[in-house]
Amino acid sequence: MLKEILRLRNTIHTEQLFSSTTYKTNSFDRCIYCHKNVENDYYEYKGELVGMPYRCSCNKAKEELKAKEFLLETLVKLRRDVDIETINKTTKEALIEEIDRTYREKSEDILKYR
Repeated sequence: MLKEILRLRNTIHTEQLFSSTTYKTNSFDRCIYCHKNVENDYYEYKGELVGMPYRCSCNKAKEELKAKEFLLETLVKLRRDVDIETINKTTKEALIEEIDRTYREKSEDILKYR
């Protein structure tokens, strides 16, 4: 999902997305809905392994998962029309300009925070 974009930022990581919302105790995460201990396990979405999210099996957690799956499907639809070539070209030009500016100003500090 858009992994071909240079310097892609602020994406939703599927392992986190598919985890139930939990809170941390001394030894386990607990479901915010039913307060049961929740452990991580392999999760498959549409035939693809998406990692080891923390999943609870209570009804509220299942409702939450349906909402998150709908969100992901909506994002996938929106991203079908993203012009990856333009984004990568713009990013490349910006990176080259930063490097050129570093040489012009003789200041490595420009690149330190990139």
